[in-house]
Amino acid sequence: MNRRTFLSTTSAGIAAFATTSGLWRCHNEFSRSRTYPFRPYRPGKTLGEIWQVTPSDGFYTNTYYDVCPWSPSGRYLAVTRLPYQDKITVMGDIADVCI
Repeated sequence: MNRRTFLSTTSAGIAAFATTSGLWRCHNEFSRSRTYPFRPYRPGKTLGEIWQVTPSDGFYTNTYYDVCPWSPSGRYLAVTRLPYQDKITVMGDIADVCI
């Protein structure tokens, strides 16, 4: 099979052509990197020590499907920031993954 036949007749060829020609171009605008200091949450008002690890700029959830949100080294925490809290998420909703 020659290249022209491969690109025009197979699904892999069509996808390869569309990707390399820029037809399927994805542009990701990653947010700027910022740090957030961990701080005590309501110090002196709880029985145990609780630390706030996310800023107050959104609604965060830590994990899905029993996956540990901490990296193997314990240095990073993966959280999902949702734009709302008053409804159930559905497929197609936009969320940010924060590390």
